[in-house]
Amino acid sequence: MKGLKAIYFAVYALLILILILLLLRKCQGNETRHAGKDKDTIATKPVDKKDTTVAKTDTIARDSFNKVINPPDSIPQDTIPPARRDSIIKEAKKIGQSGDLKITLQWDFPGDIDLHVKEPSGNEIYYNNKSDRNGVQVLDVDNTRGGRGAAENAYWRNPDKGKYQVRLHYYSFTSSVSKIKDKIKDFFDKILDKPSQQNNPSQQNSPSQHGGDCRVIIFQKGQQEKIYTVRMTTQDQMEYVTTVEVP
Repeated sequence: MKGLKAIYFAVYALLILILILLLLRKCQGNETRHAGKDKDTIATKPVDKKDTTVAKTDTIARDSFNKVINPPDSIPQDTIPPARRDSIIKEAKKIGQSGDLKITLQWDFPGDIDLHVKEPSGNEIYYNNKSDRNGVQVLDVDNTRGGRGAAENAYWRNPDKGKYQVRLHYYSFTSSVSKIKDKIKDFFDKILDKPSQQNNPSQQNSPSQHGGDCRVIIFQKGQQEKIYTVRMTTQDQMEYVTTVEVP
């Protein structure tokens, strides 16, 4: 009897190990898509004929820029009490480097929100192209996990004259690590005959569980700082924020 129990637990442990290895292999690449330090060394998820998810997502993000001929009016700036406004600006100034133009994104919920800025030349700054048209890296803070104090930042010491179009893209709800944890939890719930989130329709992709408010702070030489709030709740959501004009 004791021998059978030992065999049972050994098989059980082996199955769990195999499950973890499979999940890690499946998620490999998602965590490194932002790992490059510049345009030539950016690590992206391998894309083959069977897996075009990243390629399609990238196309969605870029096409939404290309299709905009007359951008909509900017979303209203926040009406924030002076003390709170000063605190937000002070915090944003500490993120990344600064220049005559600095655009900072902040959010406090799990998930990967990407800052996109289209320069006057048409060059688009985002996680997969961190450099301006001259090859200077301007996207110096890139966060893929989200959570409390998450931020991204782009700056131009001497920005070209013209219009800079700012957008946000909701790349994914959670990091690959979080997805692995959720799947392992669901696996144990099934073994213990507990209702899991995957089997509970009321908890699947609920708007209340994903996303939240993002803040975009614009620092421009000679002008007062501007703060915009954008609600991001849907994966692949792309939102226009504002257009900054450099005279």
